[in-house]
Amino acid sequence: MKRTLTYALSAVLGAMAAPAFSQDAFPDTPDNHWAYEALANMKRAGLLVGYPDGLFRGSRPASRYELAVAVHATYMHLRNLVDGLEQQHDALSRKVDGMTTEGFATKAELQAVRDAMAALQTSINGMKSWGDDIASLKRMASTFERELASMGVDIEAMKRGLSELADRVSKLEGRKMPISITGDVNLAVFAGYSEDGRFGIDRSGRPTGVSRDGSFGPAGMTEDLSMYHEGTFKITNNDEDGPKLNAVLAVHNLFGGSSYLSSAFNSEFAFGDLSAIPSGIPYGEPSTDVYFQELNVKFNTSFLGQDFNATIGRQGKKLGGYFFRRPDTTPYYWSQYWDDGKWYFDGANFDFNFGNVNLDIFGGRQSNRLSTNGVELNPMFAGQYGHLWDPETSGITERPRGYGFHTGIMVDQHLGASVGIPLMERGKINLNYLILDQNATTVLSSSPLMAINRAIVFGGEAMFDLNDNLSLSGGFSQTNLNYNDSSVVDKDNTAWWAGIRFNTGNASFYAGYREIEPQFYAPGDWGRIGIWQNPTNIKGFNGGVSFDFSDRLAAKVGVGIYEGTGTTLGGVSGMTESDELRHVSGKVMYKLNDNWNVHAGAEFVDWDLASRTSFSGGKPEERWYWIGAKYRLGENAWWGFNWEMSDYDSKGVSGFTPFGSSATRATGGLFTSQVGFRF
Repeated sequence: MKRTLTYALSAVLGAMAAPAFSQDAFPDTPDNHWAYEALANMKRAGLLVGYPDGLFRGSRPASRYELAVAVHATYMHLRNLVDGLEQQHDALSRKVDGMTTEGFATKAELQAVRDAMAALQTSINGMKSWGDDIASLKRMASTFERELASMGVDIEAMKRGLSELADRVSKLEGRKMPISITGDVNLAVFAGYSEDGRFGIDRSGRPTGVSRDGSFGPAGMTEDLSMYHEGTFKITNNDEDGPKLNAVLAVHNLFGGSSYLSSAFNSEFAFGDLSAIPSGIPYGEPSTDVYFQELNVKFNTSFLGQDFNATIGRQGKKLGGYFFRRPDTTPYYWSQYWDDGKWYFDGANFDFNFGNVNLDIFGGRQSNRLSTNGVELNPMFAGQYGHLWDPETSGITERPRGYGFHTGIMVDQHLGASVGIPLMERGKINLNYLILDQNATTVLSSSPLMAINRAIVFGGEAMFDLNDNLSLSGGFSQTNLNYNDSSVVDKDNTAWWAGIRFNTGNASFYAGYREIEPQFYAPGDWGRIGIWQNPTNIKGFNGGVSFDFSDRLAAKVGVGIYEGTGTTLGGVSGMTESDELRHVSGKVMYKLNDNWNVHAGAEFVDWDLASRTSFSGGKPEERWYWIGAKYRLGENAWWGFNWEMSDYDSKGVSGFTPFGSSATRATGGLFTSQVGFRF
């Protein structure tokens, strides 16, 4: 539209040029003429009509009457364009306003609305230079006033119409669509294989290369093959003054209903839910699920003269790793809402600022947030009673896999507060306090009676930059288990950590120490050691280094050297100070060109377990090696590949077999490929 109008005005002024198609050309205009296509398009748009004999006669000078005809035709064409855009805008607004929340919109419906909005926005964006063009038309209407009057044109009405047209264009250009729709689409393939008649094992503790013919025996990639899809559609309103709507609809086949857990080898299980680590369960393909990842309204208001920001509805929230953060449970799949570390709940968050001090108060319902297939979105657990593992105590002789077997609570609702306090100009202190409640009561012991239904998480962390290169960090967190307000577990349940980081040019170095007691367990994310997520009852040093060798080559290495805390609980020792655990991981990344990146990495876990009265110690090993690549498909799309090989060897140590079965070793691998697209 913008090009048509511009060429029309140019024609009025003498240039007479605009794009067109050959079938609309004037017979006397050769098809190799520089203005051929422009004249054809002008004719088709009704801006040029030619002479009664159908010829254009391009070499003949135009009379004032002919120019007046072109001015009037351009005016009518422009008015019709503006009328059409206003009608499109109003029709789309009515369509959006008429949507209901009684059911989920289909992907086709969302795409149709999005396409209509995009087309209309493109048209409106093309109007940005129309103001000058309309001003030129007004000047020419005055210039050719006599000629237009002789044609029967109401000159004063035309001038008023042009003024009104300029005002309408300005208003239409300023309008925004009532909503915006953006999103992500991810498509992934997981193919596992066994080796030497043994299942492989991935870093989540899941078997690879499992047959789906009912035998559940070792198999290759063509049998252990899973196809996954995910679409997340984000809808926001464009009201700059009022409350902000934020809705994210998720559609995918990445869950797996609770009924699937009845069989350890079921072919209809993907990732379980947003927070699960289904160790021991192979990959499969569940049915497609639908749910709202987010559905909230944000607004600013005040209470007793204090301004604050409020978010009401389903939303995500995270704090520090030892307090309130959802672990990344999908190391082979990359997606915004799986990897963002947020716990999603239905409730409210109030954000206050008192000068430089920030206060967040949040809370809501955590459980019974279900998908259309009845899957709990992100179950949360907190607190721990007793040891997770002890090689001589019945019921806990199997090594921790995933999160381990917890005797805490499943959180139904929570209430929390977080305060951020500046530490001079270079640091910050965060203080956190959370009340996590369970509706049911969990009985820990019948004699004496010990029951719990609440976990309290509290503590703080601090960060301080000594200078531009050197920084310090550290913190403390504690998780008490209560029955209502009465404390049940309040000892041997803390975690503390401290570290120093040095950054210089193209290198970064970190060294730290941490101790996590056996009865500490917050709903956080403080790391993974092999197939053990959020390890407890350990103490020791950790560190790492990352180095950019050039703008194309980079590498990083992380190390952890731990031992047991030596804490005895009820006569059970768990990991002792004679039990050692070493963890090393590294990765090398190379940028081949602007589109291709490749990487290679490895992870090693070495146990050194002391012998006891009824337990023969040993040195189990966990090994993974991988290579991968990522290809940039465009500004908003990518294609990734990863091939991982595993070698897990229990070395005959009781309780350390890969899957809790008779097999002592796991060798095999997992190939994954994923395409991601953002719109």
